[in-house]
Amino acid sequence: MMLVNQIPNKSLFKMQEVCDICQIKPYVLRFWDSEFDQINSVVNSAGKKLYQKKDILVISVLKDLLFDRKLTIEKARLELSEVDFDTIIESQMQTEVEELQESLEGHLDSLESGTKDSLSESKANVAVINAELENRKTLENTSEQLKLVLERIEDLKCRYNWT
Repeated sequence: MMLVNQIPNKSLFKMQEVCDICQIKPYVLRFWDSEFDQINSVVNSAGKKLYQKKDILVISVLKDLLFDRKLTIEKARLELSEVDFDTIIESQMQTEVEELQESLEGHLDSLESGTKDSLSESKANVAVINAELENRKTLENTSEQLKLVLERIEDLKCRYNWT
């Protein structure tokens, strides 16, 4: 049986698309469409049959009942009448929504921790940059003082003719 999330995200499907998704022949789909009331195809203005996700789900269950479990048409009809496809679709979609919410929460948590890590990393980087700036200022001050000392030495050399 096919899950709702395995069905492409479209509202209506052409007959050939349904056949491709469910891996059945078009004549089989036409027969099932005429035999089973649970398949509610609609005919568009061009006379083409269109199917909804629910129909694809019914068809995939039918394929399982008839081809895999080898039930007769009558037994398959009885089995299908006992299944509430709307509830199945709702529960599968609810499960999918819950999984998406959990996934999003996980991503959000990782983003938050990543942001916290980035923030602490940024603070550490700022501290390193500030330390480097202090070191640079200290070096500049020391360099200025050395220049003054060297100038003073040069003055003394000139004054006393030291070579």
